[in-house]
Amino acid sequence: LNRPDAKEWLKAINEELASHHENQSWEPAVLPPHKKAIKSKW
Repeated sequence: LNRPDAKEWLKAINEELASHHENQSWEPAVLPPHKKAIKSKW
């Protein structure tokens, strides 16, 4: 992140990901052969 409040954004991102992990609201998936994951800015 290239912005003045980058530290706050990174903290929020990490808290959000930790919450998903703790609540087991998502899990990594294996992509089918010859498929690509969509891009993300995270």
